[in-house]
Amino acid sequence: MRSHECFLYPEPGPSEIFTADSISEILIKDRKRFKIDLSRRCFDNVYRDLWIDWDWNRGSIVWTQALDEQLVASTFAHCFDPIAMENPSVYLGKNVVNLARKRATNSPTVCFAMPNGVEQLLVFSSNRDIGPLYDLALENCQFTEEFQACYGAE
Repeated sequence: MRSHECFLYPEPGPSEIFTADSISEILIKDRKRFKIDLSRRCFDNVYRDLWIDWDWNRGSIVWTQALDEQLVASTFAHCFDPIAMENPSVYLGKNVVNLARKRATNSPTVCFAMPNGVEQLLVFSSNRDIGPLYDLALENCQFTEEFQACYGAE
Protein backbone atom coordinates (compact mmCIF):
# COMPACT_ATOMS: atom_id res chain seq x y z
CA MET A 1 0.00 0.00 0.00
CA ARG A 2 3.02 2.28 0.41
CA SER A 3 4.44 1.42 -2.99
CA HIS A 4 5.56 4.03 -5.47
CA GLU A 5 4.51 1.90 -8.41
CA CYS A 6 3.30 -1.61 -9.05
CA PHE A 7 3.23 -3.62 -12.28
CA LEU A 8 1.81 -6.94 -13.34
CA TYR A 9 3.60 -8.88 -16.07
CA PRO A 10 0.95 -11.39 -17.13
CA GLU A 11 1.60 -14.92 -18.29
CA PRO A 12 1.12 -15.33 -22.05
CA GLY A 13 -2.29 -16.51 -23.22
CA PRO A 14 -5.79 -15.96 -21.92
CA SER A 15 -6.47 -16.01 -18.22
CA GLU A 16 -9.70 -15.68 -16.30
CA ILE A 17 -7.98 -13.53 -13.72
CA PHE A 18 -7.70 -10.54 -16.09
CA THR A 19 -11.26 -10.73 -17.35
CA ALA A 20 -12.87 -10.68 -13.91
CA ASP A 21 -14.56 -7.29 -13.55
CA SER A 22 -13.27 -6.81 -10.04
CA ILE A 23 -9.63 -7.23 -11.06
CA SER A 24 -9.75 -5.57 -14.46
CA GLU A 25 -10.92 -2.32 -12.83
CA ILE A 26 -7.55 -1.85 -11.08
CA LEU A 27 -5.37 -2.80 -14.07
CA ILE A 28 -4.19 -0.16 -16.52
CA LYS A 29 -2.70 -1.52 -19.75
CA ASP A 30 0.91 -0.39 -20.21
CA ARG A 31 2.39 -2.02 -23.30
CA LYS A 32 2.79 -5.75 -22.55
CA ARG A 33 2.23 -5.28 -18.84
CA PHE A 34 -0.37 -3.73 -16.57
CA LYS A 35 0.12 -0.95 -14.08
CA ILE A 36 -1.85 -1.60 -10.91
CA ASP A 37 -3.82 1.46 -9.91
CA LEU A 38 -2.61 2.09 -6.36
CA SER A 39 -5.00 5.01 -5.93
CA ARG A 40 -7.80 2.44 -5.61
CA ARG A 41 -8.31 0.05 -2.73
CA CYS A 42 -6.49 -2.70 -4.63
CA PHE A 43 -5.79 -4.83 -1.54
CA ASP A 44 -9.44 -5.42 -0.67
CA ASN A 45 -10.52 -9.05 -0.45
CA VAL A 46 -12.23 -8.80 -3.86
CA TYR A 47 -8.74 -8.72 -5.45
CA ARG A 48 -7.44 -11.69 -3.47
CA ASP A 49 -7.05 -13.85 -6.60
CA LEU A 50 -4.60 -11.33 -8.00
CA TRP A 51 -2.34 -11.24 -4.95
CA ILE A 52 -2.64 -14.87 -3.87
CA ASP A 53 -2.24 -16.92 -7.02
CA TRP A 54 -2.55 -20.56 -6.01
CA ASP A 55 -3.24 -21.60 -9.61
CA TRP A 56 -0.06 -20.12 -11.14
CA ASN A 57 -1.92 -18.18 -13.84
CA ARG A 58 -1.27 -14.56 -12.87
CA GLY A 59 2.28 -13.77 -13.89
CA SER A 60 4.81 -11.68 -11.98
CA ILE A 61 4.08 -8.63 -9.87
CA VAL A 62 6.83 -6.11 -9.19
CA TRP A 63 6.64 -3.03 -6.98
CA THR A 64 8.96 -0.37 -5.63
CA GLN A 65 8.91 1.46 -2.35
CA ALA A 66 11.16 3.65 -0.27
CA LEU A 67 13.90 1.84 1.60
CA ASP A 68 12.20 2.04 5.00
CA GLU A 69 13.77 -0.49 7.40
CA GLN A 70 10.66 -0.82 9.56
CA LEU A 71 8.39 -1.40 6.57
CA VAL A 72 10.76 -3.93 5.01
CA ALA A 73 11.17 -5.73 8.35
CA SER A 74 7.40 -6.04 8.67
CA THR A 75 7.26 -7.50 5.16
CA PHE A 76 9.97 -10.03 6.01
CA ALA A 77 8.06 -11.02 9.17
CA HIS A 78 5.51 -12.66 6.85
CA CYS A 79 8.17 -14.57 4.90
CA PHE A 80 10.04 -17.82 5.41
CA ASP A 81 13.51 -19.17 4.66
CA PRO A 82 15.58 -16.29 3.23
CA ILE A 83 18.27 -17.19 0.73
CA ALA A 84 20.55 -15.19 -1.54
CA MET A 85 20.54 -16.05 -5.23
CA GLU A 86 22.54 -14.91 -8.20
CA ASN A 87 20.09 -15.55 -11.03
CA PRO A 88 16.56 -14.23 -10.41
CA SER A 89 15.75 -14.93 -14.08
CA VAL A 90 15.09 -18.53 -13.05
CA TYR A 91 11.84 -17.30 -11.46
CA LEU A 92 11.20 -14.00 -13.22
CA GLY A 93 11.04 -12.94 -16.83
CA LYS A 94 13.77 -10.79 -18.34
CA ASN A 95 11.52 -7.70 -18.44
CA VAL A 96 10.70 -8.03 -14.73
CA VAL A 97 14.36 -8.45 -13.76
CA ASN A 98 15.39 -5.48 -15.93
CA LEU A 99 12.75 -3.22 -14.37
CA ALA A 100 13.58 -4.32 -10.82
CA ARG A 101 17.31 -3.80 -11.29
CA LYS A 102 16.82 -0.46 -13.02
CA ARG A 103 14.54 0.89 -10.28
CA ALA A 104 16.67 -0.33 -7.37
CA THR A 105 20.23 0.15 -8.60
CA ASN A 106 21.03 3.77 -7.85
CA SER A 107 18.38 4.98 -5.47
CA PRO A 108 17.26 4.46 -1.88
CA THR A 109 14.52 2.20 -3.19
CA VAL A 110 13.78 -1.45 -2.65
CA CYS A 111 12.07 -3.38 -5.38
CA PHE A 112 10.06 -6.51 -4.61
CA ALA A 113 9.13 -9.06 -7.25
CA MET A 114 6.64 -11.84 -6.74
CA PRO A 115 6.79 -14.50 -9.45
CA ASN A 116 3.81 -16.50 -10.58
CA GLY A 117 2.38 -18.40 -7.62
CA VAL A 118 3.06 -17.53 -4.00
CA GLU A 119 6.30 -19.35 -3.19
CA GLN A 120 8.91 -16.62 -3.66
CA LEU A 121 9.37 -12.95 -2.95
CA LEU A 122 12.55 -11.60 -4.52
CA VAL A 123 14.20 -8.40 -3.32
CA PHE A 124 16.30 -6.03 -5.44
CA SER A 125 18.28 -3.05 -4.19
CA SER A 126 21.55 -1.25 -4.74
CA ASN A 127 24.83 -3.05 -4.03
CA ARG A 128 25.22 -0.84 -0.97
CA ASP A 129 21.83 -1.79 0.50
CA ILE A 130 21.46 -5.48 -0.39
CA GLY A 131 23.71 -6.76 2.44
CA PRO A 132 21.85 -4.90 5.21
CA LEU A 133 18.54 -6.02 3.65
CA TYR A 134 19.66 -9.64 3.75
CA ASP A 135 20.65 -9.22 7.41
CA LEU A 136 17.19 -7.74 8.03
CA ALA A 137 15.62 -10.75 6.33
CA LEU A 138 17.64 -13.13 8.51
CA GLU A 139 16.49 -11.26 11.61
CA ASN A 140 12.80 -11.06 10.69
CA CYS A 141 11.89 -14.02 8.48
CA GLN A 142 10.60 -17.23 9.95
CA PHE A 143 12.43 -20.52 9.36
CA THR A 144 10.87 -23.86 8.48
CA GLU A 145 12.22 -27.13 9.86
CA GLU A 146 13.27 -28.18 6.36
CA PHE A 147 15.28 -24.99 5.91
CA GLN A 148 16.99 -25.42 9.27
CA ALA A 149 17.82 -29.06 8.48
CA CYS A 150 19.43 -27.98 5.22
CA TYR A 151 21.15 -24.73 6.25
CA GLY A 152 21.37 -25.03 10.03
CA ALA A 153 19.55 -23.28 12.84
CA GLU A 154 19.55 -19.49 13.14
